[in-house]
Amino acid sequence: MKIVINESQYYRIISEAKYTDEDIRKEALKYNSQTEFKKGNLRMYNLAYKRGMLDDLFPDRIKRQNENKETLKNIIIENLKKQRLINRILDKISSQGIGSLDQYELDTLNSENIPNFDEKSFLISKIKYIVDKYGSIFLKGLTKYELPVYRENSDELHLVNELSNDFVNIMAYGGPDGKTELAEYPVNYDELELDTLKSIDDVINDYEYGE
Repeated sequence: MKIVINESQYYRIISEAKYTDEDIRKEALKYNSQTEFKKGNLRMYNLAYKRGMLDDLFPDRIKRQNENKETLKNIIIENLKKQRLINRILDKISSQGIGSLDQYELDTLNSENIPNFDEKSFLISKIKYIVDKYGSIFLKGLTKYELPVYRENSDELHLVNELSNDFVNIMAYGGPDGKTELAEYPVNYDELELDTLKSIDDVINDYEYGE
């Protein structure tokens, strides 16, 4: 079977192939973390990511992930408990009226001592928990949902293609047919808009729970 690639893909392959694994290791030694590496040399960082070298280059990251895993799980559980309690109170108001609430339920809704539910932080925690459970997740073809949109304009469409522990991987498409791969790059979860996180959550729910 003959494989056809366009000119931009050809030059990208040639450009990436000239760097050896040793070149990437030498560059990575200049940085103390993956975040610094990404900011300092995005090209080399992307190559290390594609070649599966990041964990070997920065082994402390795995240790931190293991240390934080239980904390992350507890954050998700606490957020779920808060949201379930609020949902139960709202259901009670809907069926029986606000006069049916006891003092604790009223305080739960009104007290400033109880933190507000942060949907964005909750979704990020939930997605990272699922990634911790299964490993990096490629979204294309995973469920019935379309790939979540990170950014789009009249010329390009940037889609979330993969979920990892610290960031999502974005694929940019364009060209005459809108399907030509233009670029691939990582984005931190905190940089995603709430709508994008909700779209990712839809895919996660369909994958994890079939709903």
